[in-house]
Amino acid sequence: MTGLRITVKDLDEPSTAEIRQIGIQADGRWLSKLYRFSSNREDQFLHAPPSHLAFWVLDNWWRIFHEPEPPGAVTAEWLLAHEMSSIGGGYAWPPIRLWGEGDQVGIRMRPEYCDSPAPVRFEASHIGVIPAVHVEAGFDAFLDRVREHATDDSATLLDLHRQVRRERGDPGIALWRTVEAKLGFDVDEAPAELMGRLAELIDELGQEAVSEACISRQGIGVAQALEKGLRAVGDSRTKLDLSTAVAAAESHPAEDSSSCLVRSARTPPWKLAEDVAGRLRESLAVPAGPVPNWRLQNLVGVSAHHFYRIRSFRSIPYGVRRRDSAQSTSTVALRASRPAAKRFELCRVLGDAIWSGNDRLGLISSANSARQKFQRAFAQSFLCPFRDLLDYVGTDSPTPDDVTAAAHWFRVSERVIQTTLANKGVIDQEQFEQMVAAGETTDAPFVPAYA
Repeated sequence: MTGLRITVKDLDEPSTAEIRQIGIQADGRWLSKLYRFSSNREDQFLHAPPSHLAFWVLDNWWRIFHEPEPPGAVTAEWLLAHEMSSIGGGYAWPPIRLWGEGDQVGIRMRPEYCDSPAPVRFEASHIGVIPAVHVEAGFDAFLDRVREHATDDSATLLDLHRQVRRERGDPGIALWRTVEAKLGFDVDEAPAELMGRLAELIDELGQEAVSEACISRQGIGVAQALEKGLRAVGDSRTKLDLSTAVAAAESHPAEDSSSCLVRSARTPPWKLAEDVAGRLRESLAVPAGPVPNWRLQNLVGVSAHHFYRIRSFRSIPYGVRRRDSAQSTSTVALRASRPAAKRFELCRVLGDAIWSGNDRLGLISSANSARQKFQRAFAQSFLCPFRDLLDYVGTDSPTPDDVTAAAHWFRVSERVIQTTLANKGVIDQEQFEQMVAAGETTDAPFVPAYA
């Protein structure tokens, strides 16, 4: 069984309240698995009113499907829209998180280990992505059935569900709601003036680029941040020609994609990025080990003289790549200042061009959208392939000195080495945090854990 499934059934003992048994599955895995203290046994169903979950889904529909995880610590406000435990209402709900990943929805469930008194302890553990259309279908099926168990709220739920469906079916309204969600606003909470300015920017720059801007700098300052980045591009003299590399990447289409290199309903962005980076290295006959500067400068089409003098725009909110009108070249404004960080950011620029088909505008930010995840994983895998890193380190228990030596060898930051080792399970989260705390803190590109 694939997708999201929410099962509702009556209690074993009849109740006059609207409490029912609710079971939640993702791709056949029970996310609602729990231990019930009153009966000293495990169960796959929680006990709560299904209407509470239904209202939460409908109220937060657009943010669930279109707002990604924040790059840093999640806020209480974000959790209200993305984690089921926020439903509350006097009932125990599992801490299942759902967030937008482009055409996919990310799902994470972590077991609870707290000792605080509670009727149940949720025990499931899962992280993955599901095609958004499958999650929509699962929610719609649940919402169609839940009215049977919500006698007092049945009419209200029906009206809300119909409204959300109408909005999903209207391209103009759907775009408006999507932009609101990416900005971090609930429905109709975004300022009208801001939405009007973003509509103008969409006409000028394209929907995808503005969507990335909304995710990369949420809130009312999004337009100013994007305009600042564009001004930096206007002041930049760094021009790249990415057409050869993009063509080389596209000449090896992914096996699970019929028309586009990086589009897949099931494969997460980091996995696609690893595949693309490996194929590109193979296509360009890049030998195992580090990528020297001369090869990188040839790959991105920048002169050797300018490669070592790329200007850093430290004050801009994120890096920007803008394709020059009617030309194959692009002008970029990068934030990185140190050599290793510049190499990484240049590779992210290349990854963005591959992801977008060399679209007219791309941002290089810390956001957790599918596009940004692809960039980061591509740069990491191209500059420092995991197998090559393991061969160089020569141990499954690397020390901080091993990390430092590997960073110098591959000409990347120590953070890239640390993150690669953590993402691949060579070091655990505690070791990773210790290494980060003891190591460098500036210009260190962060790559989130694979999801």
